[in-house]
Amino acid sequence: MLTSDQMVQKVSQEAAIFSNLDPATVYAFSIRTEKEGFKDSSPYIKEIQTAPSAAEFVNHSRNSNAVTISWPSARSLLDGYIISISSESLMKEEILPSTKRTFTFNRLSPGTDFLISIIATKGLKRSHPTVLMVSTYPDPPSDLLILGQEENTIYLSWKLPQGGFEKFQISYCMTSRREKLFQVIVYTNKAKVKNLTPGVDYVFHVKTVRGKDYSVSVMKNVATKLSV
Repeated sequence: MLTSDQMVQKVSQEAAIFSNLDPATVYAFSIRTEKEGFKDSSPYIKEIQTAPSAAEFVNHSRNSNAVTISWPSARSLLDGYIISISSESLMKEEILPSTKRTFTFNRLSPGTDFLISIIATKGLKRSHPTVLMVSTYPDPPSDLLILGQEENTIYLSWKLPQGGFEKFQISYCMTSRREKLFQVIVYTNKAKVKNLTPGVDYVFHVKTVRGKDYSVSVMKNVATKLSV
């Protein structure tokens, strides 16, 4: 008599597929040959463990130097997790206990793309990896300087940030009319901002841009020269 947790298949080929099994569970498989009119062969019994279930999804938060990931509880008993992070210049792996649900990768390069993978383990079995592509935010420029001031023009320069970047966004306005904001995009660490009003105080903000990500801004106040 079969119990509710027993399954039987009769096949004519040398293979069988059992579906809808529980993850990370040891099953005993019994194989025997049958021929009408003859006694069945002695069973060959083998225990096989199914792989653990993968993490269903991964949440994350980030800044310019760190990425924190979190994931839900597994649907089966586990030994733990293998999590890894990689980029063009980095490969790091950590082994975590099954009770762990969050981890922070620190000291990462700003403005860099990373591939993060989470694998659940049970014995020698591993789940399929759950992967996440994530980028750190770019660092802001540093040492924003005013190189020159004219009646209608301001010259700016700054140090390039650490890590990856694509361009820089300069936002500026009169200090007395902050609601009217102008923007300029440049691809080097110098800028010439023209068509300003003589003898007026301006505030300049410079941000690093990479893809859809922006750094925090650095700021400088400066006044154009009066008309002679």
